[in-house]
Amino acid sequence: IAFASYSAQAFRKIRSCRQYCIHILPIALSLPLSIVFNNQALVHLGAGVAAVVGTLTPANTAALQHLLGRRIARGGWLGVLAAWTGGYIIAHGELMAAAPN
Repeated sequence: IAFASYSAQAFRKIRSCRQYCIHILPIALSLPLSIVFNNQALVHLGAGVAAVVGTLTPANTAALQHLLGRRIARGGWLGVLAAWTGGYIIAHGELMAAAPN
């Protein structure tokens, strides 16, 4: 119920197409993309790495929102960088372990 109340309040604050593109569109676009990337990770990597890819969804959504004009604090970018770095290290290690010798 709290989420529905928050969503209704956020929707009332959006008064222009630009605000919609900054606040709502990145989330709407990120969900189907995260499903596609997660499915590809399951096909090509293991379930553990697919879970790591799934945890990168908030970081990728933040980057998409930034590209569409939303400002993100420097501390937020540190979190995004940490998530991407960790995901890269784990995925790279999994690919190296799975590569034929």
